[in-house]
Amino acid sequence: MRRRSGLWIIVGVMVTGLLFLLAQSVIFSDETALLSKQDAENRLAEQVDGDITFKSESSNDFIFEITREQGVYHATVSGKDGSIIDLTREATIENDEKTTSQSNQENSSNQGSNQTEQNDDENNSESNNDQDSTQNVDENNPDNEKENNTEDEPTRLSTDEVTNQINQEFEGEITSIELDDDSDIFTLVIEHELTRTQLEVDALTGEIIARETEDTTPELAVTEEEATTIALEQVQDDGEVANVQLQEIDGIIYYIVTINATEEEQAIVEINGFSGNVETVTWSERNDTSSEEKENENNQNEEEESD
Repeated sequence: MRRRSGLWIIVGVMVTGLLFLLAQSVIFSDETALLSKQDAENRLAEQVDGDITFKSESSNDFIFEITREQGVYHATVSGKDGSIIDLTREATIENDEKTTSQSNQENSSNQGSNQTEQNDDENNSESNNDQDSTQNVDENNPDNEKENNTEDEPTRLSTDEVTNQINQEFEGEITSIELDDDSDIFTLVIEHELTRTQLEVDALTGEIIARETEDTTPELAVTEEEATTIALEQVQDDGEVANVQLQEIDGIIYYIVTINATEEEQAIVEINGFSGNVETVTWSERNDTSSEEKENENNQNEEEESD
């Protein structure tokens, strides 16, 4: 009897151990499981509209081709969580023409800059010749040498002084500032909303001698016209679009569309620039010039009646 009890105990321990190992293998396999191609395509369809075609698989990611009215896009979807890692629009003839035009404008600007630099070099050369002539005269005249030593040399502006000056003149955040000791020029980079501006500032006078601004807005799947149509649908196409802006929130680009729905109310619609989904619709009283003018006219009429 005791032998049978011991045998059942051993069998029970072995069965329990096997069940434990089986449960662990199921748990860990679920944690490391990757999405299938179909699951990744479904996740992509939830975020972006269009005809989706599977192209290839790279490592743990899936690459799809999306055909929309605006063109063809390539999307890379994570095989782990189905998020969009990259969304790129293929180049079109219209874009190529714009790129060529921009390139020509940049070349023209560079030629003008080179001409300016050449003129500056000539002026510097003449200035150096004048300085050499003056130096020769000063060497022959000890009195002039004493006078030159007493003259004040130009003072270089500090980094804080240049930063304060730029903050007063430009909106945004200064992300970098560097000083070239040889040329006495500060180079600054300012990030503001969806633009990046690079400035060159004279370290002796504080004068801005060069400025270049570029648009840092990423390629969006939804155009401004589409966002406007989506926003109007939220107010049953009854209203007038007053303003459309792009705004970055937590790494996602949104269209902020303001619609004057009635004479008293306006709707502010927030639309995802990648998926076209409407995030929020906020209603508020209109605060534009026409409303203020009406109030002023009403107040003036009341004063005239009281008089």
